[in-house]
Amino acid sequence: MLKYLIMMTCLVLSACGTDSSSPSTSFPTGPFDLESLNWTQTNGTYFLVVGGGSSPKSSQLTLEYNLELFSELTQTYGHSDAFDTYLFGAGHQKNELDVKEKLSNLSDMDQELLMLYHNESDAITTYRHNHLEGILNGSSYRNNVLSALQSISQNITSQEDKFRFYFTGHGSPETTEEKHYHNNKFHLWEDTEINVQDFINALDQFPKEVPTQILMVQCYAGGFARLIYEGGKSQNGLRPHNQCGFFASLPSETSAGCSPSLKKRKEYSQYFFSAYRKHTEEGETVQADANLDGIITSNEAHAYALVADESIDTPITTSDFLLINHPDIETPKNHEKQPIVNWIQTMDPLRQKVVDGLSKSLNLEITPMLNLKDIKEHGKNFVEIESKALQEVYPNTKDKYEELKKNLMTPIHEQYPNIFHTSPAFENLPFWKRNFFYALLTNHPDYTELSQTKAFLENTLIPDFEKYENQIAYYQRLITLILVEMYKQELLKSKDAALKNKFKQLVACEDQSYF
Repeated sequence: MLKYLIMMTCLVLSACGTDSSSPSTSFPTGPFDLESLNWTQTNGTYFLVVGGGSSPKSSQLTLEYNLELFSELTQTYGHSDAFDTYLFGAGHQKNELDVKEKLSNLSDMDQELLMLYHNESDAITTYRHNHLEGILNGSSYRNNVLSALQSISQNITSQEDKFRFYFTGHGSPETTEEKHYHNNKFHLWEDTEINVQDFINALDQFPKEVPTQILMVQCYAGGFARLIYEGGKSQNGLRPHNQCGFFASLPSETSAGCSPSLKKRKEYSQYFFSAYRKHTEEGETVQADANLDGIITSNEAHAYALVADESIDTPITTSDFLLINHPDIETPKNHEKQPIVNWIQTMDPLRQKVVDGLSKSLNLEITPMLNLKDIKEHGKNFVEIESKALQEVYPNTKDKYEELKKNLMTPIHEQYPNIFHTSPAFENLPFWKRNFFYALLTNHPDYTELSQTKAFLENTLIPDFEKYENQIAYYQRLITLILVEMYKQELLKSKDAALKNKFKQLVACEDQSYF
Protein backbone atom coordinates (compact mmCIF):
# COMPACT_ATOMS: atom_id res chain seq x y z
CA MET A 1 0.00 0.00 0.00
CA LEU A 2 2.70 2.48 0.91
CA LYS A 3 5.33 0.26 -0.61
CA TYR A 4 6.68 2.96 -2.85
CA LEU A 5 7.46 5.03 0.23
CA ILE A 6 9.43 2.30 1.90
CA MET A 7 11.35 1.41 -1.25
CA MET A 8 12.83 4.92 -1.30
CA THR A 9 15.19 3.92 1.47
CA CYS A 10 17.24 0.73 1.82
CA LEU A 11 18.22 1.24 5.46
CA VAL A 12 16.61 -1.24 7.85
CA LEU A 13 17.97 -1.00 11.38
CA SER A 14 15.81 -3.47 13.28
CA ALA A 15 13.93 -6.38 11.76
CA CYS A 16 12.86 -9.73 13.06
CA GLY A 17 13.83 -11.89 10.08
CA THR A 18 16.13 -14.83 9.83
CA ASP A 19 19.83 -15.07 10.54
CA SER A 20 22.38 -15.13 7.75
CA SER A 21 22.32 -18.89 7.37
CA SER A 22 19.67 -20.47 5.17
CA PRO A 23 17.20 -22.74 6.97
CA SER A 24 17.24 -26.39 6.08
CA THR A 25 14.53 -27.48 3.68
CA SER A 26 14.49 -30.96 5.19
CA PHE A 27 13.29 -31.43 8.73
CA PRO A 28 15.61 -33.33 11.08
CA THR A 29 13.69 -35.50 13.44
CA GLY A 30 15.39 -34.14 16.53
CA PRO A 31 14.74 -35.48 20.02
CA PHE A 32 11.21 -35.37 21.34
CA ASP A 33 11.93 -33.72 24.67
CA LEU A 34 8.43 -32.40 25.20
CA GLU A 35 7.26 -33.08 28.73
CA SER A 36 4.09 -35.12 29.07
CA LEU A 37 0.96 -33.08 28.42
CA ASN A 38 -1.60 -35.20 30.24
CA TRP A 39 -4.16 -32.69 31.45
CA THR A 40 -6.62 -33.91 34.04
CA GLN A 41 -9.27 -31.22 33.61
CA THR A 42 -11.03 -29.38 30.83
CA ASN A 43 -13.09 -26.21 30.43
CA GLY A 44 -10.10 -23.88 30.40
CA THR A 45 -7.98 -21.66 28.19
CA TYR A 46 -5.08 -23.60 26.71
CA PHE A 47 -1.97 -21.59 25.92
CA LEU A 48 0.83 -22.71 23.60
CA VAL A 49 3.74 -20.26 23.66
CA VAL A 50 6.67 -20.83 21.29
CA GLY A 51 9.79 -18.68 21.12
CA GLY A 52 13.43 -18.39 20.20
CA GLY A 53 15.47 -18.63 17.03
CA SER A 54 16.58 -21.46 14.80
CA SER A 55 20.11 -21.28 16.27
CA PRO A 56 21.91 -19.44 19.10
CA LYS A 57 22.82 -16.63 16.70
CA SER A 58 19.15 -15.81 16.02
CA SER A 59 17.80 -16.48 19.51
CA GLN A 60 17.91 -12.97 20.94
CA LEU A 61 17.33 -12.02 24.56
CA THR A 62 14.07 -10.20 23.80
CA LEU A 63 12.50 -13.47 22.61
CA GLU A 64 13.24 -15.14 25.93
CA TYR A 65 11.97 -12.06 27.77
CA ASN A 66 8.64 -12.26 25.93
CA LEU A 67 8.00 -15.72 27.37
CA GLU A 68 8.78 -14.49 30.88
CA LEU A 69 6.35 -11.59 30.52
CA PHE A 70 3.67 -13.83 29.07
CA SER A 71 3.94 -16.22 32.01
CA GLU A 72 3.55 -13.34 34.45
CA LEU A 73 0.52 -12.08 32.56
CA THR A 74 -1.31 -15.43 32.65
CA GLN A 75 -0.82 -15.46 36.42
CA THR A 76 -2.17 -11.92 36.65
CA TYR A 77 -5.32 -13.10 34.92
CA GLY A 78 -5.60 -16.08 37.25
CA HIS A 79 -4.98 -18.87 34.75
CA SER A 80 -3.76 -22.23 35.94
CA ASP A 81 -0.32 -23.14 34.59
CA ALA A 82 -1.71 -26.66 34.12
CA PHE A 83 -3.07 -25.41 30.80
CA ASP A 84 0.13 -23.66 29.66
CA THR A 85 2.76 -25.11 27.33
CA TYR A 86 6.02 -23.22 26.76
CA LEU A 87 8.58 -24.23 24.13
CA PHE A 88 11.83 -22.34 23.63
CA GLY A 89 15.18 -22.93 21.93
CA ALA A 90 17.02 -25.94 23.31
CA GLY A 91 14.49 -26.41 26.09
CA HIS A 92 15.91 -28.27 29.09
CA GLN A 93 19.22 -29.17 27.40
CA LYS A 94 21.38 -27.10 29.73
CA ASN A 95 24.56 -27.84 27.82
CA GLU A 96 23.17 -26.03 24.75
CA LEU A 97 23.41 -22.28 24.26
CA ASP A 98 20.12 -20.82 23.07
CA VAL A 99 20.04 -17.16 24.15
CA LYS A 100 22.05 -14.35 22.59
CA GLU A 101 22.50 -11.27 24.75
CA LYS A 102 24.68 -8.21 24.98
CA LEU A 103 26.96 -7.64 27.91
CA SER A 104 25.47 -4.99 30.16
CA ASN A 105 26.96 -2.30 32.37
CA LEU A 106 30.00 -1.75 30.17
CA SER A 107 32.49 0.77 31.50
CA ASP A 108 33.29 3.93 29.57
CA MET A 109 36.62 2.34 28.70
CA ASP A 110 34.92 -0.73 27.23
CA GLN A 111 32.59 1.45 25.20
CA GLU A 112 35.58 3.17 23.66
CA LEU A 113 37.46 -0.07 23.05
CA LEU A 114 34.59 -1.28 20.87
CA MET A 115 35.99 0.91 18.11
CA LEU A 116 38.92 -1.49 17.78
CA TYR A 117 36.66 -4.38 16.75
CA HIS A 118 35.58 -5.15 13.20
CA ASN A 119 32.06 -5.96 14.43
CA GLU A 120 31.27 -3.85 17.46
CA SER A 121 27.98 -5.58 18.15
CA ASP A 122 29.49 -9.08 18.17
CA ALA A 123 32.27 -7.87 20.45
CA ILE A 124 29.85 -7.47 23.35
CA THR A 125 27.60 -10.42 22.48
CA THR A 126 27.60 -13.48 24.68
CA TYR A 127 25.63 -16.73 24.62
CA ARG A 128 24.04 -18.73 27.41
CA HIS A 129 21.34 -21.30 28.09
CA ASN A 130 17.85 -19.96 28.69
CA HIS A 131 16.58 -19.04 32.15
CA LEU A 132 13.08 -20.41 31.57
CA GLU A 133 13.44 -23.67 33.47
CA GLY A 134 10.51 -22.87 35.75
CA ILE A 135 7.97 -22.63 32.92
CA LEU A 136 9.39 -24.65 30.02
CA ASN A 137 7.89 -27.87 28.72
CA GLY A 138 10.55 -28.47 26.10
CA SER A 139 12.53 -27.19 23.15
CA SER A 140 11.05 -25.43 20.14
CA TYR A 141 11.69 -28.21 17.64
CA ARG A 142 9.16 -28.42 14.83
CA ASN A 143 8.10 -31.85 16.08
CA ASN A 144 7.49 -30.56 19.59
CA VAL A 145 5.31 -27.70 18.33
CA LEU A 146 3.22 -30.01 16.15
CA SER A 147 3.01 -32.58 18.93
CA ALA A 148 1.82 -29.95 21.41
CA LEU A 149 -0.81 -28.69 18.98
CA GLN A 150 -2.06 -32.24 18.50
CA SER A 151 -2.15 -32.95 22.24
CA ILE A 152 -4.09 -29.78 23.00
CA SER A 153 -6.56 -30.40 20.17
CA GLN A 154 -7.25 -33.90 21.50
CA ASN A 155 -7.75 -32.66 25.05
CA ILE A 156 -10.23 -29.95 24.13
CA THR A 157 -13.66 -31.52 24.35
CA SER A 158 -15.96 -28.69 25.38
CA GLN A 159 -17.17 -25.61 23.56
CA GLU A 160 -16.29 -23.72 26.72
CA ASP A 161 -12.61 -24.43 26.14
CA LYS A 162 -10.42 -21.86 24.39
CA PHE A 163 -7.06 -22.05 22.66
CA ARG A 164 -4.43 -19.32 22.41
CA PHE A 165 -1.18 -19.52 20.43
CA TYR A 166 1.70 -17.04 20.67
CA PHE A 167 4.84 -17.16 18.56
CA THR A 168 7.76 -14.81 19.19
CA GLY A 169 10.66 -15.53 16.89
CA HIS A 170 11.73 -15.27 13.27
CA GLY A 171 10.01 -15.77 9.94
CA SER A 172 10.70 -15.71 6.23
CA PRO A 173 8.65 -15.46 3.04
CA GLU A 174 7.67 -18.28 0.76
CA THR A 175 10.75 -19.25 -1.25
CA THR A 176 9.45 -19.01 -4.80
CA GLU A 177 10.71 -16.79 -7.58
CA GLU A 178 7.57 -14.68 -7.64
CA LYS A 179 7.21 -14.58 -3.85
CA HIS A 180 3.46 -14.33 -3.46
CA TYR A 181 3.87 -14.75 0.32
CA HIS A 182 1.20 -17.46 0.32
CA ASN A 183 3.19 -20.03 2.27
CA ASN A 184 5.40 -18.05 4.62
CA LYS A 185 7.29 -19.78 7.44
CA PHE A 186 8.19 -19.36 11.07
CA HIS A 187 11.55 -20.77 12.14
CA LEU A 188 12.19 -23.20 14.96
CA TRP A 189 15.13 -24.71 16.81
CA GLU A 190 17.90 -26.42 14.81
CA ASP A 191 16.81 -24.90 11.49
CA THR A 192 13.38 -26.53 11.44
CA GLU A 193 10.33 -24.59 10.35
CA ILE A 194 6.56 -24.60 10.01
CA ASN A 195 4.89 -23.00 7.02
CA VAL A 196 1.35 -21.72 6.56
CA GLN A 197 0.03 -25.01 5.20
CA ASP A 198 1.69 -27.02 8.00
CA PHE A 199 0.15 -24.73 10.60
CA ILE A 200 -3.33 -24.86 9.09
CA ASN A 201 -3.14 -28.66 8.94
CA ALA A 202 -2.39 -28.66 12.67
CA LEU A 203 -5.24 -26.22 13.40
CA ASP A 204 -7.62 -28.42 11.42
CA GLN A 205 -7.37 -30.97 14.24
CA PHE A 206 -9.18 -28.61 16.65
CA PRO A 207 -12.96 -28.76 17.02
CA LYS A 208 -14.45 -26.20 14.63
CA GLU A 209 -16.39 -24.32 17.29
CA VAL A 210 -13.50 -23.77 19.77
CA PRO A 211 -12.60 -20.05 20.03
CA THR A 212 -8.96 -19.73 18.99
CA GLN A 213 -6.73 -16.65 18.82
CA ILE A 214 -3.33 -16.67 17.16
CA LEU A 215 -0.69 -14.01 17.92
CA MET A 216 2.46 -13.91 15.77
CA VAL A 217 5.19 -11.27 15.72
CA GLN A 218 7.80 -12.69 13.33
CA CYS A 219 8.74 -11.14 9.98
CA TYR A 220 6.12 -11.82 7.28
CA ALA A 221 3.70 -12.92 10.00
CA GLY A 222 0.69 -11.65 8.08
CA GLY A 223 1.04 -14.57 5.68
CA PHE A 224 -0.43 -16.76 8.43
CA ALA A 225 -3.69 -14.80 8.20
CA ARG A 226 -4.36 -17.23 5.37
CA LEU A 227 -5.61 -19.59 8.07
CA ILE A 228 -9.04 -18.34 7.04
CA TYR A 229 -8.76 -20.49 3.89
CA GLU A 230 -8.69 -24.25 3.44
CA GLY A 231 -5.02 -25.13 3.01
CA GLY A 232 -4.21 -21.42 3.04
CA LYS A 233 -5.54 -20.96 -0.51
CA SER A 234 -8.52 -18.74 -1.33
CA GLN A 235 -9.55 -20.97 -4.24
CA ASN A 236 -10.14 -23.81 -1.76
CA GLY A 237 -12.81 -21.87 0.10
CA LEU A 238 -13.19 -20.58 3.66
CA ARG A 239 -12.41 -22.73 6.68
CA PRO A 240 -15.35 -23.12 9.09
CA HIS A 241 -13.18 -23.05 12.22
CA ASN A 242 -13.72 -20.33 14.82
CA GLN A 243 -10.07 -19.23 14.58
CA CYS A 244 -8.67 -15.72 14.18
CA GLY A 245 -5.33 -14.00 14.51
CA PHE A 246 -3.28 -10.87 15.10
CA PHE A 247 -0.06 -10.40 13.17
CA ALA A 248 2.75 -7.89 13.62
CA SER A 249 3.37 -7.36 9.91
CA LEU A 250 1.86 -7.56 6.46
CA PRO A 251 2.57 -10.82 4.60
CA SER A 252 5.27 -9.10 2.53
CA GLU A 253 6.92 -7.07 5.30
CA THR A 254 9.50 -7.53 8.02
CA SER A 255 8.77 -6.72 11.66
CA ALA A 256 10.64 -5.25 14.60
CA GLY A 257 11.72 -6.42 18.00
CA CYS A 258 14.52 -8.98 17.88
CA SER A 259 17.45 -7.69 19.88
CA PRO A 260 20.10 -9.13 22.22
CA SER A 261 19.49 -6.11 24.46
CA LEU A 262 16.38 -5.19 26.43
CA LYS A 263 17.26 -1.50 26.10
CA LYS A 264 16.17 -1.56 22.47
CA ARG A 265 12.75 -3.15 22.62
CA LYS A 266 9.85 -2.01 20.46
CA GLU A 267 7.61 -4.60 18.87
CA TYR A 268 3.93 -5.37 18.39
CA SER A 269 3.30 -7.92 21.16
CA GLN A 270 5.00 -5.65 23.69
CA TYR A 271 2.22 -3.10 23.13
CA PHE A 272 -0.49 -5.72 22.65
CA PHE A 273 0.21 -7.18 26.08
CA SER A 274 0.70 -3.76 27.69
CA ALA A 275 -2.98 -3.18 26.92
CA TYR A 276 -3.84 -6.29 28.96
CA ARG A 277 -1.30 -5.44 31.64
CA LYS A 278 -2.82 -1.93 31.85
CA HIS A 279 0.61 -0.37 31.99
CA THR A 280 3.72 -0.21 29.85
CA GLU A 281 6.91 -2.05 30.72
CA GLU A 282 8.17 1.29 32.00
CA GLY A 283 5.20 1.54 34.39
CA GLU A 284 3.11 4.14 32.56
CA THR A 285 -0.66 3.62 32.77
CA VAL A 286 -2.39 2.23 29.66
CA GLN A 287 -6.13 2.73 29.12
CA ALA A 288 -7.07 0.35 26.33
CA ASP A 289 -10.63 -0.40 27.47
CA ALA A 290 -12.18 1.77 24.77
CA ASN A 291 -15.84 1.01 25.55
CA LEU A 292 -15.27 1.16 29.33
CA ASP A 293 -16.95 -2.18 29.99
CA GLY A 294 -14.15 -3.34 32.31
CA ILE A 295 -12.90 -6.01 29.90
CA ILE A 296 -9.89 -5.76 27.59
CA THR A 297 -10.43 -7.59 24.31
CA SER A 298 -7.80 -8.46 21.75
CA ASN A 299 -9.44 -6.08 19.30
CA GLU A 300 -8.90 -3.28 21.84
CA ALA A 301 -5.32 -4.41 22.50
CA HIS A 302 -4.68 -4.40 18.75
CA ALA A 303 -6.14 -0.90 18.43
CA TYR A 304 -3.90 0.37 21.23
CA ALA A 305 -0.84 -1.20 19.56
CA LEU A 306 -1.64 0.39 16.20
CA VAL A 307 -1.27 3.85 17.73
CA ALA A 308 1.36 3.20 20.42
CA ASP A 309 3.79 0.89 18.60
CA GLU A 310 6.86 3.00 17.77
CA SER A 311 8.37 0.56 15.30
CA ILE A 312 8.29 -0.42 11.63
CA ASP A 313 5.36 -2.81 12.16
CA THR A 314 2.11 -2.64 10.20
CA PRO A 315 -0.07 -5.07 12.17
CA ILE A 316 -3.19 -6.67 10.68
CA THR A 317 -5.93 -9.04 11.80
CA THR A 318 -7.55 -11.97 10.02
CA SER A 319 -10.68 -9.92 9.32
CA ASP A 320 -8.49 -7.19 7.76
CA PHE A 321 -6.81 -9.80 5.60
CA LEU A 322 -10.12 -11.27 4.45
CA LEU A 323 -11.37 -7.86 3.32
CA ILE A 324 -8.28 -6.72 1.43
CA ASN A 325 -7.32 -10.13 0.04
CA HIS A 326 -10.49 -12.04 -0.85
CA PRO A 327 -10.91 -12.23 -4.65
CA ASP A 328 -14.71 -11.83 -4.51
CA ILE A 329 -14.57 -8.40 -2.85
CA GLU A 330 -14.08 -5.75 -5.51
CA THR A 331 -12.03 -2.58 -5.11
CA PRO A 332 -14.39 0.41 -4.76
CA LYS A 333 -14.47 2.63 -7.86
CA ASN A 334 -12.43 5.83 -7.63
CA HIS A 335 -11.58 4.82 -4.08
CA GLU A 336 -8.48 7.01 -3.87
CA LYS A 337 -10.39 10.20 -4.77
CA GLN A 338 -13.32 9.85 -2.39
CA PRO A 339 -13.14 11.86 0.88
CA ILE A 340 -11.93 9.57 3.63
CA VAL A 341 -14.46 11.06 6.08
CA ASN A 342 -17.03 8.96 4.19
CA TRP A 343 -15.17 5.86 5.33
CA ILE A 344 -14.27 7.10 8.81
CA GLN A 345 -17.96 7.75 9.54
CA THR A 346 -18.80 4.11 8.83
CA MET A 347 -16.00 2.74 11.02
CA ASP A 348 -16.77 1.37 14.45
CA PRO A 349 -15.87 3.80 17.30
CA LEU A 350 -12.72 1.85 18.19
CA ARG A 351 -11.21 2.21 14.73
CA GLN A 352 -12.26 5.84 14.56
CA LYS A 353 -10.10 6.39 17.64
CA VAL A 354 -7.18 4.65 15.94
CA VAL A 355 -7.50 6.88 12.87
CA ASP A 356 -7.60 9.92 15.12
CA GLY A 357 -4.49 8.77 16.99
CA LEU A 358 -2.52 8.00 13.83
CA SER A 359 -3.47 11.24 12.11
CA LYS A 360 -2.33 13.22 15.16
CA SER A 361 0.99 11.36 15.18
CA LEU A 362 1.41 12.34 11.52
CA ASN A 363 0.25 15.95 12.03
CA LEU A 364 -2.34 15.20 9.38
CA GLU A 365 -5.59 17.14 9.55
CA ILE A 366 -8.66 15.15 8.53
CA THR A 367 -10.54 17.70 6.43
CA PRO A 368 -13.85 17.05 4.61
CA MET A 369 -12.05 16.92 1.25
CA LEU A 370 -9.02 14.83 2.27
CA ASN A 371 -8.80 11.62 0.24
CA LEU A 372 -6.57 8.58 0.12
CA LYS A 373 -4.54 10.02 -2.73
CA ASP A 374 -3.84 13.11 -0.59
CA ILE A 375 -2.59 10.93 2.29
CA LYS A 376 -0.27 9.02 -0.02
CA GLU A 377 1.01 12.31 -1.44
CA HIS A 378 1.49 13.64 2.08
CA GLY A 379 3.48 10.54 2.90
CA LYS A 380 5.48 10.75 -0.30
CA ASN A 381 6.44 14.34 0.44
CA PHE A 382 7.48 13.37 3.95
CA VAL A 383 9.71 10.62 2.59
CA GLU A 384 11.25 12.84 -0.05
CA ILE A 385 12.11 15.55 2.46
CA GLU A 386 13.20 13.37 5.36
CA SER A 387 14.94 10.63 3.39
CA LYS A 388 16.86 13.17 1.32
CA ALA A 389 18.27 14.71 4.46
CA LEU A 390 19.07 11.34 6.00
CA GLN A 391 20.49 9.84 2.84
CA GLU A 392 22.79 12.79 2.35
CA VAL A 393 24.13 12.82 5.89
CA TYR A 394 24.00 9.21 7.05
CA PRO A 395 26.11 7.52 4.31
CA ASN A 396 28.73 10.27 4.39
CA THR A 397 28.99 10.09 8.17
CA LYS A 398 29.09 6.29 8.14
CA ASP A 399 31.82 6.29 5.46
CA LYS A 400 33.78 8.84 7.41
CA TYR A 401 33.50 6.76 10.57
CA GLU A 402 34.63 3.58 8.80
CA GLU A 403 37.61 5.34 7.21
CA LEU A 404 38.72 6.88 10.51
CA LYS A 405 38.23 3.54 12.23
CA LYS A 406 40.31 1.75 9.60
CA ASN A 407 43.14 4.29 9.97
CA LEU A 408 43.12 3.75 13.71
CA MET A 409 42.64 -0.02 13.74
CA THR A 410 45.10 -1.06 11.05
CA PRO A 411 48.42 -0.33 12.81
CA ILE A 412 47.15 -1.80 16.09
CA HIS A 413 45.84 -4.94 14.37
CA GLU A 414 49.10 -5.37 12.47
CA GLN A 415 51.08 -5.20 15.69
CA TYR A 416 48.64 -7.32 17.72
CA PRO A 417 46.89 -9.67 15.24
CA ASN A 418 43.76 -11.68 16.15
CA ILE A 419 43.16 -10.01 19.50
CA PHE A 420 40.17 -8.06 18.21
CA HIS A 421 38.61 -10.84 16.19
CA THR A 422 37.41 -12.96 19.10
CA SER A 423 33.85 -12.91 20.35
CA PRO A 424 32.65 -12.39 23.01
CA ALA A 425 35.53 -9.95 23.21
CA PHE A 426 35.51 -8.54 26.70
CA GLU A 427 35.36 -11.95 28.31
CA ASN A 428 38.70 -12.75 26.66
CA LEU A 429 40.53 -9.47 27.21
CA PRO A 430 42.27 -9.16 30.60
CA PHE A 431 41.92 -5.86 32.41
CA TRP A 432 45.60 -4.93 32.07
CA LYS A 433 45.32 -5.37 28.30
CA ARG A 434 42.26 -3.17 28.23
CA ASN A 435 44.27 -0.36 29.83
CA PHE A 436 47.11 -0.90 27.37
CA PHE A 437 44.93 -0.83 24.25
CA TYR A 438 42.83 2.02 25.62
CA ALA A 439 46.01 4.09 25.82
CA LEU A 440 46.92 3.20 22.23
CA LEU A 441 43.40 4.13 21.14
CA THR A 442 43.09 7.47 22.92
CA ASN A 443 46.59 8.61 21.92
CA HIS A 444 45.93 8.06 18.22
CA PRO A 445 45.66 11.36 16.27
CA ASP A 446 42.27 10.33 14.80
CA TYR A 447 40.75 9.36 18.13
CA THR A 448 38.89 12.57 18.95
CA GLU A 449 37.34 12.89 15.51
CA LEU A 450 36.46 9.19 15.48
CA SER A 451 34.81 9.39 18.88
CA GLN A 452 32.78 12.46 17.88
CA THR A 453 31.68 10.86 14.61
CA LYS A 454 30.54 7.70 16.39
CA ALA A 455 28.58 9.73 18.94
CA PHE A 456 26.85 11.64 16.13
CA LEU A 457 25.87 8.38 14.44
CA GLU A 458 24.60 6.66 17.57
CA ASN A 459 22.97 9.60 19.35
CA THR A 460 21.53 11.55 16.42
CA LEU A 461 21.42 9.87 13.01
CA ILE A 462 20.29 6.38 13.99
CA PRO A 463 17.53 7.62 16.36
CA ASP A 464 16.39 10.06 13.65
CA PHE A 465 16.18 7.25 11.14
CA GLU A 466 14.22 5.06 13.54
CA LYS A 467 11.70 7.88 14.03
CA TYR A 468 11.52 8.30 10.27
CA GLU A 469 10.78 4.59 9.78
CA ASN A 470 8.10 4.73 12.47
CA GLN A 471 6.40 7.63 10.70
CA ILE A 472 6.33 5.61 7.48
CA ALA A 473 4.70 2.78 9.44
CA TYR A 474 2.06 5.22 10.75
CA TYR A 475 1.21 6.19 7.16
CA GLN A 476 0.99 2.55 6.16
CA ARG A 477 -1.23 1.68 9.14
CA LEU A 478 -3.57 4.60 8.39
CA ILE A 479 -3.86 3.73 4.70
CA THR A 480 -4.47 0.07 5.57
CA LEU A 481 -7.28 0.99 7.98
CA ILE A 482 -9.02 3.13 5.37
CA LEU A 483 -8.68 0.47 2.68
CA VAL A 484 -10.05 -2.17 5.05
CA GLU A 485 -13.12 -0.01 5.71
CA MET A 486 -13.64 0.56 1.99
CA TYR A 487 -13.61 -3.16 1.32
CA LYS A 488 -15.86 -3.74 4.32
CA GLN A 489 -18.52 -1.49 2.80
CA GLU A 490 -18.21 -3.42 -0.48
CA LEU A 491 -18.69 -6.68 1.42
CA LEU A 492 -21.86 -5.34 3.04
CA LYS A 493 -23.27 -4.75 -0.46
CA SER A 494 -22.46 -8.31 -1.45
CA LYS A 495 -25.03 -11.10 -1.71
CA ASP A 496 -22.45 -13.68 -0.60
CA ALA A 497 -23.96 -14.79 2.73
CA ALA A 498 -21.17 -17.28 3.49
CA LEU A 499 -18.51 -14.60 3.08
CA LYS A 500 -20.44 -12.16 5.26
CA ASN A 501 -20.90 -14.80 7.95
CA LYS A 502 -17.17 -15.62 7.91
CA PHE A 503 -16.33 -11.95 8.35
CA LYS A 504 -18.75 -11.69 11.28
CA GLN A 505 -17.25 -14.83 12.82
CA LEU A 506 -13.72 -13.38 12.56
CA VAL A 507 -14.74 -10.04 14.07
CA ALA A 508 -16.51 -11.80 16.96
CA CYS A 509 -13.46 -14.00 17.54
CA GLU A 510 -11.10 -11.01 17.51
CA ASP A 511 -13.32 -9.17 19.97
CA GLN A 512 -12.76 -11.74 22.73
CA SER A 513 -10.16 -11.53 25.46
CA TYR A 514 -6.86 -13.31 24.90
CA PHE A 515 -6.80 -14.30 28.59
